[in-house]
Amino acid sequence: MQENHGITLSQQQRAAMEAVSGDVLLLAVPGAGKTTVLTARIANLLANHGADPRRILTLTFSREGARDMARRWERLFGGLFPRDPAFSTIHSFCLRLLEEYAAGRGSRLPELLEGGAQRGRKERLLGEVYREITGEYASDEVLSRAANAVGYCVNMRLTGREEGIPEGVPHLARLLERYTARKREEQLMDFDDMLLFAYTALERSPLLRERAAGRYDYILVDEAQDTSRLQHSILHRLERENLFMVGDEDQSIYGFRGAWPQGLLRFFEERPQGRLLKLEENYRSTGAVVCAASRLIAQNRQRYSKTVFTRRPEGEPVHILRELNHGEEYSRIAELLERVPPERTCAVLYRTGYTGIGLGWTLRRRGIPFFSRESRLGYRSDAITREVTNLLRLAQNPGDQEAFRRSWFLLPCRISKKAVERALAAQPRDLLREVLEEEFTGRNTGRIVWVQRVLARMAGQPPLRQLETILEELEYLQVLDHRCQNNYDRGSYLQKLSVLRDFAKAAPDTATFLESLQGAERVLDSPQRRNIILSSVHSAKGQEFDQVIIADAIEGVFPMADALSFHAAGDPRPLEEERRLFYTAMTRARERLTIFAPATCLGQSLLPARFLYSVSGADVPELDGVPLVPGLRVAHAFYGVGALERADPLRGEAVVYFLRQGKKKFTLEELRNPMVFRLY
Repeated sequence: MQENHGITLSQQQRAAMEAVSGDVLLLAVPGAGKTTVLTARIANLLANHGADPRRILTLTFSREGARDMARRWERLFGGLFPRDPAFSTIHSFCLRLLEEYAAGRGSRLPELLEGGAQRGRKERLLGEVYREITGEYASDEVLSRAANAVGYCVNMRLTGREEGIPEGVPHLARLLERYTARKREEQLMDFDDMLLFAYTALERSPLLRERAAGRYDYILVDEAQDTSRLQHSILHRLERENLFMVGDEDQSIYGFRGAWPQGLLRFFEERPQGRLLKLEENYRSTGAVVCAASRLIAQNRQRYSKTVFTRRPEGEPVHILRELNHGEEYSRIAELLERVPPERTCAVLYRTGYTGIGLGWTLRRRGIPFFSRESRLGYRSDAITREVTNLLRLAQNPGDQEAFRRSWFLLPCRISKKAVERALAAQPRDLLREVLEEEFTGRNTGRIVWVQRVLARMAGQPPLRQLETILEELEYLQVLDHRCQNNYDRGSYLQKLSVLRDFAKAAPDTATFLESLQGAERVLDSPQRRNIILSSVHSAKGQEFDQVIIADAIEGVFPMADALSFHAAGDPRPLEEERRLFYTAMTRARERLTIFAPATCLGQSLLPARFLYSVSGADVPELDGVPLVPGLRVAHAFYGVGALERADPLRGEAVVYFLRQGKKKFTLEELRNPMVFRLY
């Protein structure tokens, strides 16, 4: 390796390469060269320990990971051995197990309904089942959530009725039960079934288990933090020593589809004689990025302790841009991208599809080409986009039945459901006029007439003014405020409205605006420039770039509102995964890292992501052991639940934002009163 490729292994890397016997858990921090170490370990087994490549099982999480290892092997050791080792995914290994099991029983495997020519078939079947149960057609967003939830339940070995099942999917238990029954009836299986059936086969057939375990002398697993509980169970059922697992629980970011970092944390419960090794040197990032990322991830509790270091120069400090409004953010990012030299790579990473669409829209308008792999962002199925669209359509056509059916309850006037049903049955040209006749009691008619006039006036306005009318005069902002379960949701809906505002600003008329919303996801189908990348953090896993920009680092967006709510309710796991996701985004950067956390949006304050205090290294004031970070939930006996905006220990005061009452200032001494306040 040193003579032919200039690669010198560090002491930690060499120790991992030479750990050829017994069970080993190798923790590899970002940029630690784990793939090189893993392939070098296989070469060491072949060259110095007489191992047969056919008796080495090397597994990874994804096909791309397996291809990457094969490419690395070819580059480093291609042609040195009579036979090359095989690199496989866990799913491929399970399929081979199932084929052997079926052949032994003289039976036929179910047909696979995913992958290749079957693309989309699983979603169609889930859509049919959803319609059977609910009588409604599922949107793309609902189907995507349902597919993830079903996979999560299988990989976590849940039936859909236990505590801990994913939220946000209606009738999940019945959906999972009926979907499973349909597959059984039609002799079908998906990728998750492949794992479940393989595990069941190993449980039911001691002979299969003995054969599978006896076939390999060494088992190596890459990206072990991404394996699910079910996959861990399969690996441990092989009952072989010489299990070599490589991973990093700090980079486990696929919890929504069943990734189980606890498998690494519980490794020594299954393998008490095993050894723990670490690769702690980051060869990728500058000292400033490594230090900032290390401060962040150290806040997680469910992890192994690591001392991450780099020998690279300190480099530029991490840039955190806070003093701007959300309407300026994407333009400022575009200005940075315009200055990226052609020979350098820069990725803009984000948490949600709305950010990707807002960025893509801005870059296309400025003529900046970029590359993106994103698809199915769920934009058109988002509730806010749908509701604004329906109000716009109702303003253009007061007799639009579908728009009225989907938006009458948003209008700031009281209308009975009975009046709505009668108006829809009458099919008039002006539905509100028909409602007015039904509701003519002298009590609410004035308000209905006023709403009618506002909608009529909107029809002649430019799109931006129409949107402002919806938000202000039709009080849609208040509707969203009332929907908020907590302050964290505000950041999310303000960001979405800001993106809609960008679309409205650029549209000359309503028809163009509505058309742009319909085709919003296509903004990422841009002329490709390979050195400028727009990507979700999940899609950027395993990659690295000269520069990284993290967009929309605000409470409710990154980290997401649901994770913050779970944390406030006493469950830290979702927020820990959000922190791992932010850590993963940071550690994609080689030279320069910039984080955007806009302070305001549509005239309202935004809270910066609580992660930024750790990233910046700022001292966080504490009150009786509770860190006073922005976003901290504050319950007040009279004002209800709010979020801390800032705390000033020098002045001894804090500002708390309450959803209904707005900003209130308190002394830190007042916050100590348990009869009035609770901090959590």
